[in-house]
Amino acid sequence: SREEGGWAMSGSLLVVIVEVNATSLDAQELQQVFNDVIVFCNSHLLMSQSNKLVFSVCHQVESVFLFSSADEAGDSDQSEGGIIEILPTRIKKMFADLTTRTPTYMSSSPLLAGALAKSLCHIHRYQREKASLEKLDSRILVIKSCGDSSNQYMTTLSAIFAAQKEKVVIDSCTLREQSGYMQQAADITGGLYYTLENPAQLLQHLMWLFLPDPACRAHMIMPVITTIDYCAACFCHHKMVDIGHVCALYVSLYFANSIRFAVHASSCSHFPEKNVIGKEYL
Repeated sequence: SREEGGWAMSGSLLVVIVEVNATSLDAQELQQVFNDVIVFCNSHLLMSQSNKLVFSVCHQVESVFLFSSADEAGDSDQSEGGIIEILPTRIKKMFADLTTRTPTYMSSSPLLAGALAKSLCHIHRYQREKASLEKLDSRILVIKSCGDSSNQYMTTLSAIFAAQKEKVVIDSCTLREQSGYMQQAADITGGLYYTLENPAQLLQHLMWLFLPDPACRAHMIMPVITTIDYCAACFCHHKMVDIGHVCALYVSLYFANSIRFAVHASSCSHFPEKNVIGKEYL
């Protein structure tokens, strides 16, 4: 470890979020993805004794933590290679529980925004509890397997800006499909975004791109995002739009010719005259 500004910089706290969607990957591909991610997680822990790991899975019912090396530091399972034996068992149990219970709520897409929020809370709690002992560089890695959900636009962006404020880097590796949300997350927090066309090559790219922390990446040649999709979701119908009306006072977006925007503009003090409507665009 090294001393810097009074802090003992002794390791890295990595939160891995795996998004599960049965419509994007078949059972064999999903199993291979989990196997590759588990090997990657074990490699992160073996890089340094001070490294910490949190493993989370999000699906259409909930987001759940399956492993936390910080909370299980005194467990005998923390022997070398222990995570390779622990995680597969817990993943199987998670899927078994999903098939045997009737959920009270099921989203149309995996609850990625909730997983990001819970991960930030976990990072904040750990940093607060260990403030007098150590300060770890924290980052989040999202393995995303399906497209963006416009219904989660606000909550996802809120989590991204919270991560920026906490100086938590968000990396993402998307499988086959592009993700505008994750592109924005990488751009805002200083992370790395990469789209992998062939999920069979996941482990190779995890080791090459995402095992080095952001400080090491400064000395490496990394892929660069040439274009970033900053399209947003409207507040009225939760649909992705490229051009729309923006209220700068409430930071809300409405698509063109929206009746709800006309009602909002007529009562909002930001629009003193009716002819102002439609002059501000995104």
